[in-house]
Amino acid sequence: MGQSTNAEISFGIAFEEDYEFPWSGEDNDIETWWREQNGFTHSFELFDDEGNYIAGKEPSAELVELYFAEQREFDKRHPLPVELVNYCSGDYPMWIIAVPYVGELARRGYPVTFVPSELTVSDAQVKALVDFCKNVGLEGEPSWYLSSYWG
Repeated sequence: MGQSTNAEISFGIAFEEDYEFPWSGEDNDIETWWREQNGFTHSFELFDDEGNYIAGKEPSAELVELYFAEQREFDKRHPLPVELVNYCSGDYPMWIIAVPYVGELARRGYPVTFVPSELTVSDAQVKALVDFCKNVGLEGEPSWYLSSYWG
């Protein structure tokens, strides 16, 4: 079994290890937190509080598809305006809250070519990042980061 080591370029705000975010918890799930903050609820439940199928019975493939289709549709209407970039390791995560879909990722053994001048963010993207952070009580000045991930 190998160890992944990735290089990452992102634009965002870096936070120290063990920083307590509003979505911090057992699995650091910002997507679920975001849905809850924006009022998402499924029209029916498939899972109990422990993440198992209700009554231990696996539902039909159609019901599972419908369940996750509701979630995907909500995500399209209410996109998460940031992404989390882990700039440390899987065991000891440290996070950059970043503009989504901006930057580069190079996995060990697979170099990536890029044109530095093409690494850009719009004023609207910066505003969305800063506004998100302010709205959830986070502070910091966004910057470009070259970071690594040891997973």
